[in-house]
Amino acid sequence: MTVVQERPATDARTLIDPELRATLAADVCAKFEDMSEEQAQRGIGQMLAFLAAGVRSPAPLSPSPLVDDF
Repeated sequence: MTVVQERPATDARTLIDPELRATLAADVCAKFEDMSEEQAQRGIGQMLAFLAAGVRSPAPLSPSPLVDDF
């Protein structure tokens, strides 16, 4: 029998403060000159979602190469 536990969704934007998010976005944009601010913000969101998923997963997870850059 499989038991499924539902957990409330976590908004990744709440996991770090706006100043840290801005610093991370600036760092990524400096590293990848073709990346827009919007893409950097989306990537940070994906990185935070990956970290949140990793905390809750009983199995090891691996990010995509792009998320790994964040």
